[in-house]
Amino acid sequence: MHIVVLAPSAGFDEGSLPGLPDGARVTLIAGEQSAGSQAETILLPLHGGLAARLQSLASRSMPGRILIRLTPLDGGATFWRATRSVPSARAAIRTADVLVAAERDAAYAAWRWARAARQAGRDLPTVYGYPAARAAVERLAR
Repeated sequence: MHIVVLAPSAGFDEGSLPGLPDGARVTLIAGEQSAGSQAETILLPLHGGLAARLQSLASRSMPGRILIRLTPLDGGATFWRATRSVPSARAAIRTADVLVAAERDAAYAAWRWARAARQAGRDLPTVYGYPAARAAVERLAR
């Protein structure tokens, strides 16, 4: 069983998914290195420089946060584009048995990948958060 965790800020450790079945492997797709994780990690190039500064400034107010959500600088859209641009990330997602969106900015990418899998005729269980991931893994393990 192959579990792919989408976590832009690398919010994952082995305690997030305890009791995995034998032979299960976890691939973490993140924008930064996860501290203390033994999972295979694929790092994505997320925006930096001017884009990061604009996002930081805009996030200080409600209108600014709304404005960023409507632009290509949105964290979810940025993460989605990054998952598409890295061949190893695309390959991991295409071989996944369960796709987990661990954070808000990963939800859009997970939804887009699940939709693409469905259009290709493949069922890809996609969940938001670790409790839902544990339930999905248990269902598949039976």
